[in-house]
Order: sequence, then structure tokens, then C-alpha cells
Amino acid sequence: MTLAPAGTERHHDVARHDGHGHGSDHDREGPAHFHLGPWQWGLRTALFASMGVYFVRLWLSGTLSYYINVRFTWLSVVAAIVFLVLAAACLYAFLRARHGADPLAFGHHEIAGHRHPRIGLALLLVLVAPLAFGLLVPARPLGASAVGGDLMPTSGGESVGASSNSQEWSVVDWLRVFYYSGTPDRLNGRDADVVGFVYRRLGDPAGHFMLARFVMSCCSADAQAVGMPVAWQRADELPVDKWVHVRGTVKVQPFGKDSLPVIEAASVEDMAGPPPDPYLYP
Repeated sequence: MTLAPAGTERHHDVARHDGHGHGSDHDREGPAHFHLGPWQWGLRTALFASMGVYFVRLWLSGTLSYYINVRFTWLSVVAAIVFLVLAAACLYAFLRARHGADPLAFGHHEIAGHRHPRIGLALLLVLVAPLAFGLLVPARPLGASAVGGDLMPTSGGESVGASSNSQEWSVVDWLRVFYYSGTPDRLNGRDADVVGFVYRRLGDPAGHFMLARFVMSCCSADAQAVGMPVAWQRADELPVDKWVHVRGTVKVQPFGKDSLPVIEAASVEDMAGPPPDPYLYP
């Protein structure tokens, strides 16, 4: 009987594993399964660059506030920077791949000597949907079509009125004073100077419309519509979703099934579009 040198059997087992085990699976699948071609790097470059440019465009155009609370703007700026850095890395890998070099440092990671893609195409395609939606649908704030039913009374009575000057109050401030001050009748005769869009509910009396705004906590997905009635002789001529600037005096009176603060308008001005920041914040 011939004795093999120490370690020979173990070395043979490892070699057999590499030649006929997991390593053979790599050989059968071929290197193309694990290495990205130039067109794949080019796709990644274009997609990441498009996402970064899209966020930057929203930020510079001022329409980013149509989608998120303004206090989270910095998060979108960081996201834009990250996308642009990823695009630059993929562009470098694309140029290396075109010249036949292996862009290992940017496209793969090593696990037990085997290389696998970090980011699959399926994951990248998830970015295509919001990007396509953002490019195909014009940026605009939520309007009457997003109310989805009756207007919600504002929540949170801890902040009753922005100031002692009622002409500085927003729709939310008026409703907070009405619902939570305990003395809603003190609103009678107070001057109002508010901005909102026109909304109409079924059953509301003629010569009136609801002046509505959306209140946003984090993003447009959690926004809730609030509003107060406006009495104006030409109210029925106003189209739904029209942004208007209303000035007048307030009178607490029955409106439909409720008693509400109604603005008896002295003037209703067409704003020709939403204000720079169309949402109110709690």
C-alpha cells in the first residue's frame, strides 16, 4: 500500500470541488452571466444620470415642493448627488468595458473567489417607473380631483391662529380657531385674506364655493384637504381647481348640515396658477 503525502488528499478534494462542483457551474453558465457588457453599463449610466438630473430639475424649478414637505428638500438634494455619483462610476466602468478591461471595482464584488453583479437589471427597472411618470406627467400640486370626498376638518388644536392679526391666517388657522378655541363666535366680523383653490361639494348652496388647501406632513401621499366656504355673487362662474385670492369678512353661520365660518367675499382674484408653495403644514 502506497501512502500519499500529507495534505495530498485534501488538495485533491479541493481541486475536485473546483473542477466539478461550484466552479463547473460558473463554466457552464459562462462569464457573460457574471460580467456586464458595455451596453449594460451604458444603461445604468443613463438611468442613474436621468434620476439625478430629474431631482435637480425639480429642485431648481421650485416644483419639488409639489411632492414633499419643504423641510425634506435636503434629502432630495442628497439623493440627486448619490444618483450622479453612481452615474459617474458606471460611466467609468462603461468606458473600461468598451476597451476590453474588466470594471471589477465598480461592477462586482468578490465572494469566495466568485464574482456576481451588485445591482441587477430588474432592480434598475424599478427606477424607470417613477422616472417615466415624472417626465410624462406635468408637475403640479394636488387639486380638487385628489380630494376624494368631503373636506376634512383640520386636526391639532395646539396652535390656534398664527397671530392676532386674522388677515395673516391661512385656511387652517381659521379652522383651528373655529374648532378648538372654544369661542367660535369671536370670528364674526374678522377680516380674512386667504388663498386656495375652488372646490365644490354636492348639495352646497348656489353662490358659494369651498376655498380649499391641502395640508401635508411629509409628502403628497399623506396630504389631506381642508376648506372653508366663501359666499360670492359670481361664485358659480368659477371653475373647479382655479386658484384664487379671497378678501372679505367672516361670519359664522349655517352651511349645509353644519355651522361654519363663511367668508363673505369683497373680492376674489384669479391667481393664474398655484402659489410657490401650494401646501400648508401642520
